[in-house]
Amino acid sequence: PEKYDFRGNMKYPIIFLLLFSWLTVAAEIVARVGEYAITSEQVESELSDFEGDYDLPLPELHKLALHKLIEEQLLLIYAKEKGISVSRNEVESYFMSVLGNDPKLMTNGRFDYAKFRELKKTPEVKKIMQEMKKDILINKTRSLIEESFQLTDEKLMERFILENAKVD
Repeated sequence: PEKYDFRGNMKYPIIFLLLFSWLTVAAEIVARVGEYAITSEQVESELSDFEGDYDLPLPELHKLALHKLIEEQLLLIYAKEKGISVSRNEVESYFMSVLGNDPKLMTNGRFDYAKFRELKKTPEVKKIMQEMKKDILINKTRSLIEESFQLTDEKLMERFILENAKVD
């Protein structure tokens, strides 16, 4: 194997070190949720999704983006612990409802499942479907948690009576 002597040209090791330092700073960990680290890069990415949606100062938007990422990670952890999952059919149905009218998936003005099967093999569509699966799982878990807190009028009345009834 050929060895490269850096002593004569220190430019490349210095560039590498500078680039490595910059990448390390760019991906600074700003929060941890369990074993999962949230980086400043993820917060910035989330922040770009908020663009124009809120009339808040930038520090507040950063906080909002970070809180959203933390909440999502907590929901994913809860889903894993409770065995909540998303089927391939759920992801495909959602994909078709969102992107089913894309001309790449149409033949003679109708959705073409054969084109969809081919397109979903591409890395780009695989990534989109993976993100959709994550979003569906987060929303499904959030809905299940919210439903568990909803009480009917009968349950509220029953609880009221049990807590306020006095036995003589």
